[in-house]
Amino acid sequence: MEPQRKDFYGIDLLKYVMALAVVAIHIMAQNKIVYPPAVVWFIRLAVPFFFIISGFFIGSKLSRLESAEARRTFLLKRSVHLFKIFILWLIIYLPWSIYYYMYDYEEHSIISFAIVYIKRIVYYGESYYAWPLWYIYSYAFVCLLMGLTMKWRLRIPLLATLFIVAYIAVYLYDNQISLGMEKIITNTRLLLGRTLGGGLYMLMGAGLYQLYCRGAKLGRYILPALALSIILFYFTLPFGELLGGLAFVIIGLFISLQPSSLWLELRWQSMWMYYTHMYVIMIVYVIYPTMMPVAIIAAVYAGSILLSYCLNRLQNTPGFNKLGLLIK
Repeated sequence: MEPQRKDFYGIDLLKYVMALAVVAIHIMAQNKIVYPPAVVWFIRLAVPFFFIISGFFIGSKLSRLESAEARRTFLLKRSVHLFKIFILWLIIYLPWSIYYYMYDYEEHSIISFAIVYIKRIVYYGESYYAWPLWYIYSYAFVCLLMGLTMKWRLRIPLLATLFIVAYIAVYLYDNQISLGMEKIITNTRLLLGRTLGGGLYMLMGAGLYQLYCRGAKLGRYILPALALSIILFYFTLPFGELLGGLAFVIIGLFISLQPSSLWLELRWQSMWMYYTHMYVIMIVYVIYPTMMPVAIIAAVYAGSILLSYCLNRLQNTPGFNKLGLLIK
């Protein structure tokens, strides 16, 4: 069975839901809002979900290419394209970096700020208040690495090992677990945490595609994966987000929806929302810094949904078609 991208309407629906979840993550981070644990568990699955979906469709594309050279060429071209998009979004978010310099970094020289700004992009894959961009940064690096190693005999185990090391380093660092190797963990997280942070998720997504094509009974794993994800989250253990993300991707694969242009609309709106919602969050924060948490959440969601809807409409307007290149 060779699935076609247009058939996964359930994935399109869940992408929109997960874009809303990403908005919730960044509302919480910027405004110090505290959510119930169940909400925190769910929204933390959003970015892994997007990475797994990316891996799933990369796997789909690669399976249709006949030679290793063709697959290598596709991955390298995809990587270059993603890096171009990343740079464009950095430019779009540049005003907020200038805002940060003017109000939070003004005591330092502009040269000092420029150095810190570049380091932040290189090490973290984002600029100031452009937190969503690390997804596309890591996505590009993973495609680049997969392309460069395409002809290696042991590339899958080597890549899996590297991705797991990056994942564990991030987990240990974020949970302040040193194991007597604090410097090694810190440097590994710094060098690999964002560049290859999505690698394990994407690799699992590609593997999931292979299982889906073989007709594996994936539905039986949804509840166990969700249950284990919750347990791991409760005890602050690794791999909970991976299992939860996989479970929701499988749910999306099996959601049966009637064909409708609505799902395509949601697909593109979800990506517009993902990349632009920090603009809405910062505008609300700057204009109404003392707004009540409920009002902040309502204002940000209303603005993000409206902005994503308008941008999607605009990209379908003659003369603005190239706008869509920012999210494809």
